[in-house]
Order: sequence, then structure tokens, then C-alpha cells
Amino acid sequence: MSAPTMLEVARRANVALSTVSYALNGTRPVSEATRRRILQAMAELGYQPHALARGLASKRSRIIALLFPALPRGFGATELEFVTAAAEAAQGRGYHLSCGRRKATPSASCTSSSARASSTASWSWRSA
Repeated sequence: MSAPTMLEVARRANVALSTVSYALNGTRPVSEATRRRILQAMAELGYQPHALARGLASKRSRIIALLFPALPRGFGATELEFVTAAAEAAQGRGYHLSCGRRKATPSASCTSSSARASSTASWSWRSA
């Protein structure tokens, strides 16, 4: 069974596809009653916005990549506290935090990335 689409949500809520898009993206006003119908249809169908498609369409990934040197002692309490606070701050601003580590070199630095988008903020671990 395939994942439900925005078109199926629109049909279930008895609105145009563009109205579903406007309600999800906030690009145009949608009445509260219509927004509730759309959210109800999403819940009934189990619809989740496709994060990659949203990023491609908006040309913004809403991802922050956090790279840090690989430490011999590993990931300690201080680092975990920092990353957790960063993830919470990112989530509060509608971003997803992606974390990675690199071998400690003078050129290792923090940077931002446009990899994929997420409607919910969380963090993922990647080792280089």
C-alpha cells in the first residue's frame, strides 16, 4: 500500500489540491474550518508531508548540519547537552539538525547543509 498523497487529502477534505498546499505551507490564508477539515483528512489517511519534496519545492531544506572533531574519548555529557540544546533550538525555528563528526584537523569546521527537509526537528548521527 502506497503512502497517501496531497491529492487524496484534498479529495477527502473536499477542497482543491492548492488549498491543502496553502494550509500546510501557510502561503495563503485558509479559513479555520477548512484547515480543520484538511487536518482531519490528513489524520484519517495517515498523511505525512514528504520532507524531501517540500525542500525541493521551496528550495530550502531547513536543515542545519553540525560537524565536530572526533574526540578519542567519544561523545560525552557536555557534547550531548550541546547537541540536545542545538536540536531543540533548531526545532523551535522549524529546522532539522543533522550531526556528524570528522577526524580532528585544522580545517574541520561547523557548516550548514542543504540535504533534506523535515517537518519535525530531530538529529541524526553520521560519521565521516
